[in-house]
Amino acid sequence: MNSNCHTDFFINNDPLISIIVPVYNAAPYLRKCLDSICCQTYQNIEIICVNDGSTDGSNKILEEYAAKDQRITVLHQKNSGPSVARNAALDTARGEFIMGVDSDDYLLQTTCEQLLPLMTDEVDVLVMNAQMEGPPTKRLKHLQDYYTMKNPAGIYELNSTLIFKITNSFWGKLYRRSIIEKHHLRFRSGVWYEDFPYKIMYLCYCKNVYMYPHALYHRIIRDDSITGQVEHGAVKVLERYSNCYELYKFLSRNDMLKQWPGIDQALCNTMLRITGELNTELRPLSVRFCRKYIKKCGFHIQFANDPRIKALGFKTLQQRVRELFYKRKDKKQSFRILGVPVMTINKKNGTKKWKILGVTIYKKSKS
Repeated sequence: MNSNCHTDFFINNDPLISIIVPVYNAAPYLRKCLDSICCQTYQNIEIICVNDGSTDGSNKILEEYAAKDQRITVLHQKNSGPSVARNAALDTARGEFIMGVDSDDYLLQTTCEQLLPLMTDEVDVLVMNAQMEGPPTKRLKHLQDYYTMKNPAGIYELNSTLIFKITNSFWGKLYRRSIIEKHHLRFRSGVWYEDFPYKIMYLCYCKNVYMYPHALYHRIIRDDSITGQVEHGAVKVLERYSNCYELYKFLSRNDMLKQWPGIDQALCNTMLRITGELNTELRPLSVRFCRKYIKKCGFHIQFANDPRIKALGFKTLQQRVRELFYKRKDKKQSFRILGVPVMTINKKNGTKKWKILGVTIYKKSKS
């Protein structure tokens, strides 16, 4: 640990910030991450590290730091994913404010000191920029653009459009624990991309956001991370659709579709956009998933005139009922009962045949 860091744990009248760090096999990056947190110029913090079943010695690094800094609490669990790790930390947190840091990332030394004065009584959440670090690829450029807000610094009233434009990550933000605990907001366990529904759920209980366009958070881009799997075609990225559906159920259950006009359209747009972002090998499967969850939400009826919805090939109830009794192709017509052909009319080589239950009862040839 950096000897210049302040490691004395103390309580004073300054608000306590709980910094949550889920850790899984992050040994090459973990010391830099922890040093950046322990050395914050604002010292009234608690650091909750959750060892998610690491096998690379990360647990020993955590215990080493906890022995030197009383502000660090280390929780151990079998490998269950970042959702379960964050939930365990939220159950433990005591701070007025919550901040997330991934174990391979790091903060500028003045991050907490800069952010805290901005969290006035009228601010429910603060969002900061992030600096991407990694090989100069198209993915890095895309992520840097995504995590660089275009808004000037200041307080903004939330609406359905802004809620969806705010970055999805749990890290890079400062939350009020009172909102999290009042509504017992926790991450959906066992899935990827759990940050997205959590962000929407939290923001739906907020009024204002402070946009702070300064890169105080440094994000390390790794191909072996969960977010890096999109380019490699990992099938689990399709869990983004089920996340959207679970979010829709949450919004419906809490009467937020009325409270936030346009949020259903924004969620539908998100589901439609996912398919275009996925690896081309996954696209046919993603279209099936998209169609499935669009239908479960009822968006295929609510937004039936949207050309993107039409392109998914939904059939109306009238069309489905009609197909039970009648189906027509270029050279064949079928009259059916509950989908079973009872009478058919075939056209072939200038001859038309009428059949009942497969038996020809009449035929007519062109003369």
